[in-house]
Amino acid sequence: TNLKSIKTDGLVGKPPKDLSVFADADEIVIDGNGDWLKTETGILFPQYLNTDGRTYDPETTAWLKALDALIKQKKIGLTIFHYSMWNDNWAGKKYLLDWFGGLWIPYSSHNPVDTWAVKPLPVKHAILNGVQPWTYRDEMFSRYFVYTDARRTELLQGTPANANNGGPDPVAWAFTRTDGGR
Repeated sequence: TNLKSIKTDGLVGKPPKDLSVFADADEIVIDGNGDWLKTETGILFPQYLNTDGRTYDPETTAWLKALDALIKQKKIGLTIFHYSMWNDNWAGKKYLLDWFGGLWIPYSSHNPVDTWAVKPLPVKHAILNGVQPWTYRDEMFSRYFVYTDARRTELLQGTPANANNGGPDPVAWAFTRTDGGR
């Protein structure tokens, strides 16, 4: 409420069929479920168990193509948190890789509950302005699938208290898409 020039809208549940809700968006922030359990509702992708694992139904495919085109045309920024990075469907993985330059992959990535020490990496990036190290207990998603790409800048590193839980691992990054959006 202290940012007078910022307008926010919250969407809960299924994705909006009418993409005009995103027409004036500068940023879309996604915090929700992955596509793992049939009973969960993701804002972007149908649940994996409701698909063939490789594609989506024609309506979803058309919606995702239209959303992708809008994001790229308007260079809408995207931010995604936690479990939303989990997508088993091949078509969904393609979108996540294209939009974020990485994703969380079941049975390869990691998400232990632990006390995590998180610190900014020594890079100059506007996103890190004012960010200080912190420690907290949570289920931290880590060991993301991120390939070598000069468009990605790793921002935060997480280290769990229990060395058996891995780390230190990058737990946040910025990615500049080919359309110039981030």
